[in-house]
Amino acid sequence: MTENNEKPGEGESIELKIFPDVAPWLPLTHVAIAVHLGINHYTEANAEENLRRAKRFFEVYYDNGKVLLEKKGPDGEMVPFTPEDVTSELIRSHLGQTVALGTHTAESFDDHMLDVVASLTGRPRVSWYHLRAQTPRLNFPTDIYQEVNDKDGSERRRVEVYLDGRHLWVEDNYEGTGEVQKDDTAFPGLDVVNARPGWSAGPMDEGEFETLWSVATEDTCRWLEQGDMTKEHYGQTCALQRAEGKPFCTGHLDLASIVFPRLFETASEVPAWTQQ
Repeated sequence: MTENNEKPGEGESIELKIFPDVAPWLPLTHVAIAVHLGINHYTEANAEENLRRAKRFFEVYYDNGKVLLEKKGPDGEMVPFTPEDVTSELIRSHLGQTVALGTHTAESFDDHMLDVVASLTGRPRVSWYHLRAQTPRLNFPTDIYQEVNDKDGSERRRVEVYLDGRHLWVEDNYEGTGEVQKDDTAFPGLDVVNARPGWSAGPMDEGEFETLWSVATEDTCRWLEQGDMTKEHYGQTCALQRAEGKPFCTGHLDLASIVFPRLFETASEVPAWTQQ
């Protein structure tokens, strides 16, 4: 596996908690580590990139509660090997080593680490997108928010927002609060969506999506009691129960029919108090 396995002189001892290693003083050549790093040969020329990969690798495992290596602490006890222990000196100790376990480019290594995170956490790799209709139409979503599997573009969750205030949602093709416009739930990519006439799309963060998802899946009225539609105030809505199949409670539905008559022509009868 390596060109030179001669043990160095005095120095910090590192012991593996994983499988027995042919050279514990060269931990990055261990098969269980090297197969992830994808480094074929340790040289001065790629030392900086190798340091980056090794740090990222140990960060991923350490941040998810997985200790791969141990070292002797100041009192002689064994303590976890942390990402801070991945230093330039550690990389230099590997110079000249060759590991024939496959190679990664910088980009493919980063992508592989995302797969490792998904495996360790049990959460699929996902991204979140916001699609907006440039010309809103009644009974069609003005905004679509999607949680998408990165690997195949399949949709995990979706929220649709309509002109009349409805927030429809769907999860794994289960229609939650109404039938959504799901002609093609697979996400084809931002370039494809932005090339479609009448639509624009961009990424969004997980927190924004979860806020919208929470609003959509609750059965409370959508009427904003205060604030505005900014991220900071979104969700400060009326706490009353929505009328069946409607976005608002009965009181706000009546108000909506007056304020937005074109949107709520059949929402409810015009309340008697407006005739007085």
